[in-house]
Amino acid sequence: MADNNTLQERLSTWKEIAVYLDCDVRTCQRWERKLGLPVHRLDPDSSKTRVFAYKIELDEWLKKDLRTKSFRINIRRKKAKYIFLIIPAALLFLLVILNMNPGSSVPFNFDIKDSSLLILNEKNSKLWSFDTGLSSLCNEESYREHFQEKRSINTGVNKLPHLIIKDLDGDEKKEVLFSTQTRDERKEGLLVCLDHKGKKKWEFKTGKSLKFGKVSYSSDYRIKGVDVYDIDANGSMEIIVISTNRYFFPSQLVMLNSKGELLGEFWNSGYLMDYCFADLNRDKEVEFIVSGMNNEYNTGCLMVFDPTDIWGASPQSGEYLCQELKPGSEKYYVLIPPTDVENCISLRNMINVVEILNNQIISAKSQGGEIYYELNFNLELINVNYSDPFERMHMKYLNENKITSELNKDYKKRLMQGLLYYDGLKWVSHPTAIRPTSPTPAR
Repeated sequence: MADNNTLQERLSTWKEIAVYLDCDVRTCQRWERKLGLPVHRLDPDSSKTRVFAYKIELDEWLKKDLRTKSFRINIRRKKAKYIFLIIPAALLFLLVILNMNPGSSVPFNFDIKDSSLLILNEKNSKLWSFDTGLSSLCNEESYREHFQEKRSINTGVNKLPHLIIKDLDGDEKKEVLFSTQTRDERKEGLLVCLDHKGKKKWEFKTGKSLKFGKVSYSSDYRIKGVDVYDIDANGSMEIIVISTNRYFFPSQLVMLNSKGELLGEFWNSGYLMDYCFADLNRDKEVEFIVSGMNNEYNTGCLMVFDPTDIWGASPQSGEYLCQELKPGSEKYYVLIPPTDVENCISLRNMINVVEILNNQIISAKSQGGEIYYELNFNLELINVNYSDPFERMHMKYLNENKITSELNKDYKKRLMQGLLYYDGLKWVSHPTAIRPTSPTPAR
């Protein structure tokens, strides 16, 4: 008769054996058939007879060939544990991957750190940087006000872009156009094009030394604005660059292709301020309208170009004429004379904003008097609107006896008749296109 210790160490059913091995009955039966699990039967010749097993034998069996039996036996036992381990591990792996790849490699945003431009993706993760070497490079806030597209501010002045991130050549990869702007206005005038990985594709230096009248002006120019426009609708952008002499009146208007190659160049004796595009003659090809100032005549100006044919210089004489440059290719050059109010203030009658209204009207706004001139697509002046500030200034100077005019119909009539158009030889008072005086110069 078996003693109590032996009975305590014996397992009398498949269920007890399974519980001891921490698995199910069918797994124990499979281990008996395939791995020699030490199980005894009351009738060794019958597979249906009752079974029993000794714990000591099961423990010895488990110790043998741990790299096979023990692993296979415990794999089911640990399966639930593995699941709970795998799920957090998988989540951790995903977090690591996300941290390693926090966004795409497509340029989207920017920052400025000291002398460097930092290009960021849509999640504001750094992609690459470009070091200008300029210790006085304008900060991020300054560039942010001139980022991607021109915009109006409360004073009615358009802020032109200094930094643009767009696909310039139609290859579905974004380039970066970056103009150097500095706090001390030194070492400016450089436009750099960088590819989507930060490699410099090309650069363009604005300005050059020119002689107007008897005075030679330096090549120190600063970029006022850069913009892009697909003029011929071929998927590749043309690039507009407006720059001004650092100290004096000459301004440069440039058209480049997406490779940075010069397509056109025009010089104006006075600052250039704004621009827009419109199909003025309805031939399904846009004209390029530019506004600014003409220093010789001390007044605002508008000019209209075929954007594929830009060259030469503005119509000038004396000290404002550059003998090195041919007459310009503009279709129209219009002077908008100052009012008596503007003659009383230090600000000249510069046309600082030009835009196309929804009713196909060209709206040109003067900076000094804040008057809105409305022209149709034939460059005929059809209306003049005074701003509230203009009316207040008129009242102020009238009360101070600096002017004697009244804001009546005659005042507006004089303004309506005051525009001057250059016809290629002289200034006339009726809308007139410029008659070409010379063929397009060889590029």
